[in-house]
Amino acid sequence: MITNVLIGGHQAKDILFTLDGRFAYVANYNQGTVNVINTATYQVQTIPTAAGSRRLAISPTGDRVFVTNFLGNSVSVIDTQTQQVIATIPVGVKPRGIAITPSGDAIYVGNMRDGTVSIIDSSTLTVIDTVTVGSAPWQVIITEDGTLAFVSSSVAGTVSVIDTATREVIKTLVTGDGSFFSAINPDGTKFYVSNSNETTVSVIDIPSLTVLRTIPDVGDYPFDLTFGP
Repeated sequence: MITNVLIGGHQAKDILFTLDGRFAYVANYNQGTVNVINTATYQVQTIPTAAGSRRLAISPTGDRVFVTNFLGNSVSVIDTQTQQVIATIPVGVKPRGIAITPSGDAIYVGNMRDGTVSIIDSSTLTVIDTVTVGSAPWQVIITEDGTLAFVSSSVAGTVSVIDTATREVIKTLVTGDGSFFSAINPDGTKFYVSNSNETTVSVIDIPSLTVLRTIPDVGDYPFDLTFGP
């Protein structure tokens, strides 16, 4: 261990680093704040956002950090140069998952209570569309080429696939009970989702948008997942 950094927040829900690694951002759910840690000096700056700061995403250029505010029904936008909130965007009810297109032109936000995804235009910082998906959307992942957004819905037990060009759901795939976290494999051909209430993981073939298989007995309550190098 190098050091402990006291951030002063409670229930830290997410952390991300700037593209150059100079700063780490921490979402504090209970305080409705984001802490910014200087990774060289470990000095901490606190940015007020809105109630229930939950998940973080950074723009492809690294100039903005987006924060879903689960209790505030909004998304805060932080300028990474000034470390100030430059916009607070109203979205749906109980926003959680968030993803940004590789081009940086749109931000996708899953609203758990609504069963919708709000699509934000990054230039105007306004919601330009709302797409209905499965009940309780938990996570949003966009493919590397930016053409598809996958939304795992924990209550519905489904994965909704949104065409980012038309902003419409083109496929709804039944996965399993408690479809929470998900990940795309390194070559971008398969989408994995954990089914926490079934102790399984579903594997979706991205080119055909079909469920290839469901892997059983991965352990009790599988939650998050990732791929090694």
